[in-house]
Amino acid sequence: MITQVDPVWAHCDEPEKLKPFLSFPKEFWKKSGYKKERKIYTKTLIKNGFFLSGFASRMSREMGTEYKYSKSFNTTLPKLPGIELRSDQKKLIASAVEKERGVLVSPTGSGKTVIAGAIISCYPKETKILFLCHTISLLTQTKIEFEKWGFGKISCVGEGEKDLSGRIVVSTIQSFSKLDIDERDVFDIIIIDECHHCSSENSLYYNTLISMTATIRIGVTATLPTNQENKLIMEGLLGEVIAETTLQEGADLNFLSIPKIKLIRTEKIDIKDLYKYPDIYDEVIVTNRARNRLIINEIKSQNQMGRTTLTYVSKIEHGKSLLTLAENQNISIHFIQGATNGEQRESLR
Repeated sequence: MITQVDPVWAHCDEPEKLKPFLSFPKEFWKKSGYKKERKIYTKTLIKNGFFLSGFASRMSREMGTEYKYSKSFNTTLPKLPGIELRSDQKKLIASAVEKERGVLVSPTGSGKTVIAGAIISCYPKETKILFLCHTISLLTQTKIEFEKWGFGKISCVGEGEKDLSGRIVVSTIQSFSKLDIDERDVFDIIIIDECHHCSSENSLYYNTLISMTATIRIGVTATLPTNQENKLIMEGLLGEVIAETTLQEGADLNFLSIPKIKLIRTEKIDIKDLYKYPDIYDEVIVTNRARNRLIINEIKSQNQMGRTTLTYVSKIEHGKSLLTLAENQNISIHFIQGATNGEQRESLR
C-alpha cells in the first residue's frame, strides 16, 4: 500500500517491491596505491519505506494498486487577454490542471510562459503562486508578460529585490533558496521553468522543493534529462511527464521552423605542447583569431541578408575578442554578460 504522507514524501509498506524502480547505478573512484579504481554501486531513492511523493502515481501503477488524490481548488477554463491558445497549448494546460503535479514538455519557442500564465488563470485569485526560473532574463520577461495579463500584483525575488507580497512571486532559484523556510513555505502552487534543472540531490531546486508544502507542482521544459538518476530525481520532486508537444507537432502547427545546420571548417592548430583542457580551449577557441574572424565574417554575411544573429560564448574574454573584431569592421554588436542588468538585457532581447 502507498500512502501520501505530505506533498513531499510518500510511504510504502512493501519497499522491497519498489526498489527496482527507484534505483540506479552510481560510481566513485577509490584511490588504491598510485592509481584510482572505478567502483560501481547501486543507489536507491527509497529509505525505510519513504520516497519522494512525485513517484507515488507511477509506483501505484507498478504495484497494481489505485492511487487517489483530491483536487486542491476549483478551477475554470484558461483565459488570457489577447491570447488565442493553440491546440497543443490547451492539451498541456488541461493536463496540468487535471493532474496538478508533473512535467510538461514543450519545445523552445512554443510559448512556455503563455502555458504557465494560462495554468495560473485557471485558479482562484486567493491562491498564492510561485514561478521559479534560473536566470534574471527569464525573471524579467516573465514578470512583464504576467503583468500584461492582469494577474494583479506580481512581485520579485532576485536582482536585489526581495518582495513576497504579490499574489504571484517570480523568482530566480538562486535568490529564493536563500530565504528562510518560513518565508518560502507560503505558496499553494509552484511552477518551475526549465525544470530539467531539478535533477540532482545536490541542486538548489532539490533543497528548496523538499522544504515546501505546496501541493500543486508543475514543471515545464523543452529538454528532459537522459541520465537515469536525473530523470528519477526530477520525477520525485515534481511527478511524471504528463503531457508533451513534440518538435514535429510544432512544425506541423507552423510555430516552429525546421533548423538548417551549416558547418564551417576552421584551420588546424598545433596543440602538441598543451596538456590541460583549459589551456587547449583558450588556444583553439578563445584566442584563435582566425576562427574568431570566421565567426565575425559569418555574422556580417547574415546581417547583409537582413538576418539577426545570436552568438554564444562561454568566456567573457572570448566575447570581448569578438566585440573588438566586429568594431574593427564597423559591425554593431551588443555583448550581454553577467554584469549586464536585467532591464538592458530585456531591451536588447
